[in-house]
Amino acid sequence: MNRAYGFQLQGQHQEQSVGLYAIGHEQQTNLNYRWDGNSRSERHCFVFQYTLKGAGAIQIADKTYHLKQNQAFWIEVPSDHCYYLPKNSTHWEFIYLTLFGDTVKQLYDSLTEAHGHILNYAEQAPVIQMIYAILTQIEHNQLNNSFQASGLAYQFLMALSESLSDQSNIQQALPKSIEDVMTYINDNYYEDISLDDCVKKSNLSKYYFTRQFKKHIKMTPIEYLTTIRIQNAIELLLNDTKSIKEIAPLVGYQNGNYFAKVFKKQTGKSPNAYRQERSSIPVNHWFIN
Repeated sequence: MNRAYGFQLQGQHQEQSVGLYAIGHEQQTNLNYRWDGNSRSERHCFVFQYTLKGAGAIQIADKTYHLKQNQAFWIEVPSDHCYYLPKNSTHWEFIYLTLFGDTVKQLYDSLTEAHGHILNYAEQAPVIQMIYAILTQIEHNQLNNSFQASGLAYQFLMALSESLSDQSNIQQALPKSIEDVMTYINDNYYEDISLDDCVKKSNLSKYYFTRQFKKHIKMTPIEYLTTIRIQNAIELLLNDTKSIKEIAPLVGYQNGNYFAKVFKKQTGKSPNAYRQERSSIPVNHWFIN
């Protein structure tokens, strides 16, 4: 699962504006996973890390924050902080992006002063999807120079700034009914789940539940279910040798052809094409010029 990409690209414009230093998607299960913000080799970088599954923790000065699904931290390196896999967590899956540059510093100072270091977003929020979009461009060999890297980093910064300027885009504490349904879908996506199953789990009326789910998650319950299924299908395609027919029922589709149709609609590629294209991309790769 771990995919990490680092960048050492030439171009003074990066220091003056925005540069992309690293980006990745990781899952940590080792309790030795620990990053001390005062002892790292990077200088004047800014890490945005978003929890997908499991739980992590970050200590900032004398305060500790326990990070769960849909929570992000936004921190400067070096500074007085340490993030790690806590003893009460079996795993921590996250995506992250590390930026540098004068523009990043200015925005970081103003945004953290106004909103703090811990942010809450639904996974489908534009700022989170922007990280996925950058990863996709990298893995499709569509990032060739420092100008493109800076452009993508700047787009992320603007998405972050826009989300914080409009508080309706930030996922505040989710209603327990919605959180329960999301957990149910995340844990049982491979089952035959219907909208009625989700409604029953929420203990709300069908009309009120669907309205509340769409309001908070920005998609319908079935769209969310499909997204979770496709995300898990991608992990199997990239990390398993099972055939498409074998993968389909593992992510909730009994018909391989229908699974392939849904997958292509969501990603723009057939499962086979996606697997073949991504399998040639190196993991833990540095881009240097």
